[in-house]
Amino acid sequence: MQVWKKISERIEKAGNLFINHKTFRLPNGNNNLFTIIEKKNFVTIFMLTKNLTTVITKQYRPGPEKVIYDPPGGDIESGQTPEEAAIAELTQETGYSFEKLEFIGSHYHDPYEVRKRYCFLALGCKPFTKQVLDPTEFIEVIEIPLEEYYRMVLEGTSSIDNIVVLRALIHLGYLKSNFPTTTADVLWYIGFFILAELFPWFIESLLPLSYKEVFVKVFLSLSDRAELEEHLLFALEISQYSLVPHY
Repeated sequence: MQVWKKISERIEKAGNLFINHKTFRLPNGNNNLFTIIEKKNFVTIFMLTKNLTTVITKQYRPGPEKVIYDPPGGDIESGQTPEEAAIAELTQETGYSFEKLEFIGSHYHDPYEVRKRYCFLALGCKPFTKQVLDPTEFIEVIEIPLEEYYRMVLEGTSSIDNIVVLRALIHLGYLKSNFPTTTADVLWYIGFFILAELFPWFIESLLPLSYKEVFVKVFLSLSDRAELEEHLLFALEISQYSLVPHY
């Protein structure tokens, strides 16, 4: 893959953001302007209690203009390590303590933003102290079963992306047993892809109600192949695996 040549860039400040207008020479020889949002790197913490409930925050978000359910998280401030930021955000937003905090990976949040999401898994979480919130934060903390939270992620009630949840599930061992390993498994996956894309109404009529919720919405709403496969694997795992972690 050819690396694009950067021709110019111009940065402007907009509130607490920086907007970088970058011009690149494309592989076909044309120049094109891209608008890139520059923000701080940030952390997201997937929290589990000993009762296997997940701890999430409930707050109104002005972007989508609705109440959103998310794991705690926030920006990595100057001088902080990702782990220090994770501990601070977890404690301040939820008032919970934890027995073990593990780094489970990082990834770029958006191809048109210059920032990375650092993902952490907190185990043995329990209420510990009062929340310490910023003046603009109004956060309710709730505990819900894992199955319910997975459904919220798939339905879009949570703004968290599937990658964070997948990282946590893989790290805990939820996904070890169900990835296709035999020829029959692989053929089943391929057949399901083809049927779902060509005859979504047929797949919907065959699946029981619980499977409709996690499969049909995903297939009917996605067109990108890579994203389709990512969401299918996520839906397959949370629907079929017995939810007993391996830590």
